[in-house]
Amino acid sequence: GVIKVLKENNLSGKVIVTGLDAEAIACKRILEGEQSMTVYMSIKELATRSAELAMQLARNEKITSILNKVNNGRNDIPTLILDPKIVEKDNIESTVIADGFLTMEEINQAK
Repeated sequence: GVIKVLKENNLSGKVIVTGLDAEAIACKRILEGEQSMTVYMSIKELATRSAELAMQLARNEKITSILNKVNNGRNDIPTLILDPKIVEKDNIESTVIADGFLTMEEINQAK
């Protein structure tokens, strides 16, 4: 919605717009200069770490890889924090495409 309003007011590319999750349409807007960046979490890393934790839980093993806690308003919750990556025009290929999350064809065809 923000991108549409910016276009309608001739402000596209003049106002910093960011996003989250590196969706194909966001990557397309980044390449077209309508969006500045998006945040990407490696799906491979998320899946691998989730599977490792699930196996540890299934085996009743103590989970020692979680060193952080995030307060949810009631309690401090043990949390595994992964490093997000900023995706910009100059690193789309080395992030989301290299990771196999998206292809350039998917980005170009996004609507």
